[in-house]
Amino acid sequence: MSAADSLGASTEAVPVEDGVMVRNYSCPLGGATRSAPCVCKALAAFFSEATGNPVTQCCLRGDRLICQYLVQVKPERKGATRRKRGA
Repeated sequence: MSAADSLGASTEAVPVEDGVMVRNYSCPLGGATRSAPCVCKALAAFFSEATGNPVTQCCLRGDRLICQYLVQVKPERKGATRRKRGA
């Protein structure tokens, strides 16, 4: 989020039932996303690749554009253990 904020965005992360909703109230790409929602889908794909989790764009395109991305958190499997790298 700090990378987006450094470009002029104003972001917040809000825990929700399915994961984390990342909201952006002043998207630097807002002009492009209003007329080309595919930009939002491309950003969702980028966030998915960066986090390793499924991400869905949930942008609100009303009077005020609010970019939203649901980062779905994978539930930890019961009994699963993490291996240390190099082990």
